Amino acid sequence: MNMLIHQEMIMYNEPVYFPDYFKSVNAFGERETIFDKENILKVFPNPAGTYFIIEHNLKKYKGVFKLIVSDMHGKTIGEHYLNSEQNQQLIPTIKYPSGIYLIQLYVNGILKETEKLSILK
Repeated sequence: MNMLIHQEMIMYNEPVYFPDYFKSVNAFGERETIFDKENILKVFPNPAGTYFIIEHNLKKYKGVFKLIVSDMHGKTIGEHYLNSEQNQQLIPTIKYPSGIYLIQLYVNGILKETEKLSILK
């Protein structure tokens, strides 16, 4: 299809989709939007190659901070304890094969945030 567009044999206008924040809300309370997310965890670069970086901001929490890396089947691949309230940590991907992973941040055993990470080698 790209060749047809390039040769101007067909016209194609890419549709643009915007989130609809004006839909009805959940019967049990306000609907969470992307603007309500706490954003205490950032994972980059995504997709990752030989490493990825975890950036966390846990200043308003006290206790044990643990990061769990799991595959899409829920199998835990790695665990990392975070030793400060705000920092960046580089994690090598040598023991992770290419694929999609979930990075879960736990504070005192309670899941606070999850990010998706792709690893391409």
